[in-house]
Formats: sequence, C-alpha cells, structure tokens
Amino acid sequence: MNKLFSIGFWSAVARFILRNRVLIIIAVVAMTVFMAMQWKHMRFTYTEANLLPDAHEFNEEYVQFLDIFGDGGNL
Repeated sequence: MNKLFSIGFWSAVARFILRNRVLIIIAVVAMTVFMAMQWKHMRFTYTEANLLPDAHEFNEEYVQFLDIFGDGGNL
C-alpha cells in the first residue's frame, strides 16, 4: 500500500490500465453488448411526471381541460 502512494495515484491507475488492457477491453465490450441487449426493453414516453396530489387545484383544472379537449398531444 505504501508503494501505491509513493509513485502517485494516477501513475498507479495508468499502470493498472496498461497492464490489464485486454481484460478491460473485454469488460467494456461485454458491458456494451449487455446494454445493447437491454435496449428492446426500453420504453419511451412523453408524459410528464405528476408530482402534485390529485386534489391540487392545478391537477383538477388539467383534468377538466383533458375532458374538454382530449389528450391529443397537440393544439
């Protein structure tokens, strides 16, 4: 441990990366493949998060607005 701090932290990190570059590249590729496989489970939505309670005045007005104009997404 004393040797680690005597040569400098970033020098030790650089030495670790250069000595284990194949292992690090394999880990990065494996993580990239795993994330790419999870892409099909992603769901994107345009709805905003409703942080106000249902009984809040603004929410009641918004529900009334949706009842009148619908949820078309454009005006």
